[in-house]
Amino acid sequence: MAFICKQLKLNYKKLSEEEKKWLKKIVQKSDLLKNPKPQRGGKQESDKSEFGRCL
Repeated sequence: MAFICKQLKLNYKKLSEEEKKWLKKIVQKSDLLKNPKPQRGGKQESDKSEFGRCL
């Protein structure tokens, strides 16, 4: 939620309780937050096993 507010330059503290509730509902609908695969980081186990088969 903090990331969304920062990107939109929204001061979360200034939002009313009703606005916070709606923002939370809207953020929960984002496909970006539902992605189970990490965007950064090392290789996953499946990647390692495929690499091993190529050798």
